[in-house]
Amino acid sequence: MNVSDAIRQRTSIRAFTPTAVPEALLRELLDVARHAPSGGNLQPWKVIAVAGDERRAVIDAVGAALRANPQGEIGERRVYPDPLWSPYRERRYEVGEALYATLGIARDDKPARYRHFALPEQEMIYCAMALGYADPDALVNALRASRVAVEAFAEFRGF
Repeated sequence: MNVSDAIRQRTSIRAFTPTAVPEALLRELLDVARHAPSGGNLQPWKVIAVAGDERRAVIDAVGAALRANPQGEIGERRVYPDPLWSPYRERRYEVGEALYATLGIARDDKPARYRHFALPEQEMIYCAMALGYADPDALVNALRASRVAVEAFAEFRGF
């Protein structure tokens, strides 16, 4: 498979089987990922991979925080401009803005997160990433976001 095929065939997986990802496979994935563009020359990043009881503790803590505040909290660093303008706001809604909120972590208790992961103050939690094997029976995994044509987002000048 080439890069173009991989990009065209990719999907967002939101539900996983209970099968654990082996540490050796995760190490291999991170070894490849370290060669990816860093976004602002901010490599190396720090990854904290959790499994077993540690994973369960994180899931339980995030679940409790989301039950207490279903709308989530504002993160330390914004990913999207505020306010988000058209057509981006509509696109975000189209692919499930409410769904993303349910997948977030509680951001209002920064000291608790830092204690949980024993992080020094100069580090920040930028994102969380779910990793696993897609659950083929989960309806949420059938969701496919539409994509607009090149003409809808690109201008070509001087060609």
